[in-house]
Parts: sequence; C-alpha cells; structure tokens
Amino acid sequence: IGIATRSDRKDFMANLALFYYTLVILLIAVMAAALSLSTYVVSRRRVYLLAAIAFLFYFFDVAVVFQDDFLLRHSLDQLSERGAYIYLVGQPYGMILTGAGVFVPLWLMVCDFFEVKNRAMLIAPGVAFALGSVIVELAIPHGNVHEFVFVSMRGVFLFWTLGFAVYQTARSTGAMRGQAKKKGKLFWGMFILGAAVVFENVMLMFVVEAPDFVKGTIFIFPERNPMENMLMLWCALYSVNADLRVLNLHFRRPPVTESDRLTAFINDGMEAYADHYRLSNKEQEVLTQVLLGKDNQNIASTMSIALSTVKVHVHNILKKTGMANRQELISDFHKRA
Repeated sequence: IGIATRSDRKDFMANLALFYYTLVILLIAVMAAALSLSTYVVSRRRVYLLAAIAFLFYFFDVAVVFQDDFLLRHSLDQLSERGAYIYLVGQPYGMILTGAGVFVPLWLMVCDFFEVKNRAMLIAPGVAFALGSVIVELAIPHGNVHEFVFVSMRGVFLFWTLGFAVYQTARSTGAMRGQAKKKGKLFWGMFILGAAVVFENVMLMFVVEAPDFVKGTIFIFPERNPMENMLMLWCALYSVNADLRVLNLHFRRPPVTESDRLTAFINDGMEAYADHYRLSNKEQEVLTQVLLGKDNQNIASTMSIALSTVKVHVHNILKKTGMANRQELISDFHKRA
C-alpha cells in the first residue's frame, strides 16, 4: 500500500515501532510469568506463584492498552477538536482489575517476607486500592485531574508497599534485617522508577498541550506509560535472576557431593534460617551437611563426631523446625532461604 506523504510515512513508522515495542513488553511479561510459575512448581514457595500472577496480570494490563490503540485510533482527532484532555482511560474497570492483579501480589510478597500474619493487614490495601479507584472513576468529572488521580492510585499502592518494606526493615533485627537489606537495590530501583511514572503523568496531563500530540510534536498514545513498562522490566530482571538461581539448584534432588553453587546458597541462607528456628552453631553445621545430601554416617565422618551425636543433632533440628523428615527439612530451607 502506497503512503502518500512524508507525514504519513512518519506516522506509519511510528505506529510500527509502537506495535513491536508493545509486543516486546508483552513477551517479557508472559515469559517472566511462565518462569516464575515453573519455579513455584519446583520450589512450592508462594512468593514465586505471586510473582507469576503479577506478571500475568501485567500482560493483560498492557494487552488492554494495545487493544485500545485500535479501538480508539481515531479518538485523538476528536478529542483535539473539542479541546478535551489527551490522556484517555478507555476501560477503567478493566484497569482497576489488572492493577489489583499486579500490585496486590507485590504487597503479599512483601508481607510474606516479613511474616505478616494479620489477615486485615493483608487484605486492606488491595481493597482500598479497588474502592478508591472506583470512587475516583464515579466521583471526579472526566478530564486531566480525573485521569491523573485515577492512574495515580497505582502509585499510591506501590509507594505504600515500598514504605512498608522500609519500615519493616528498620525495625527488624539480626538476620532478617540483613536479608531485607540485600533487596535494597530492588526497592530503590522500584522507588526511582515509580517516581518517574508520576513525573511522566504530570508532564503528559498538565504540562504538555493536547494539540502537540495531534500535530506530532510529541509522540504518545493514550493510557501508555513507558516508565511503568521500565518498572515492570526492572522487576522482571530481578525475578528472572531469582528464578534461575532456584531452578539451577535442582533442590528437589539435591546433589550428594558438594557443589560450589549449592554451598554458596546454603551459606547465604543459613544465618536467617538458623535465626528463625534458634539453631545452635553445631546444629547449623549438621544442617549444612544434611542440605548437601549426606547421610548420618557421612556427616559423622566429615565432622569427626560420633554417629549417635549426629542423630541427636538431626533429631533436635527436626524438632525445632517442626519438620517430619530430612526431605521436608531440605524443602523448608529452600523455601525460606
């Protein structure tokens, strides 16, 4: 099909670039979801299931915007003609659902990490996000203010989650605090990109004039926030790295000989695990050998202690952790490490 003018060709190439950009975002989201789900199947650790749900809902969130690009493709000219706002939320209730599907699992992951058990605390933020978004949709007249407040509900939920993580880290002690600080890079990246999302929304909704969009001075599409995409990519990078670490260990069939990778994994997680169950130094040494797949006789030989002493230590470890056998003990360590 011939493209008549230079402007038409420019618009065509821009739309083509946007098409493939969106496909890449969708592909990364669904791949991250699939990898997290695979890790959950192997580890049975709930955090990976929650991550899979979050990435899957983000896939649908972007897919809704992708659909609106076609359904609303002529709306920009119409909006410009009547001087209306440019940032359009085409399917608000669908966006509330997908937003909850992304940020509620993120909140629950943080709660899991800090062992929050209060049911009201687990449920309240997600309910507040959904109800708040519905109230904004119904109570505020449509326009730039409405759109900004509506999409900012996600930012509020994100910053609440990050703020809670910082608060819990500050009040934690010992190994728990050390484990939380290891995730500092992830949280700081999420905070910076979350702030960038808010900044982009302010610029697009209150600073840039609507005619600039239509004339092509600024290339943008309704509902789309590239900084939010970057936030998802940052989380996906961290998630994929964690997934591969777990999958590479093959913890359902731990090796019977020492592996540098497995030993490093055990050493990294031992302090927090021992602190949680109040294990003694000697019990930690025995547990390390158990995690390496050694039987009692081999442990006794390696540690130069009596076989009966090993049996006593193993019995005490199982009692303190509440595990029925060595396999459950190994699985529990990998879930918590």
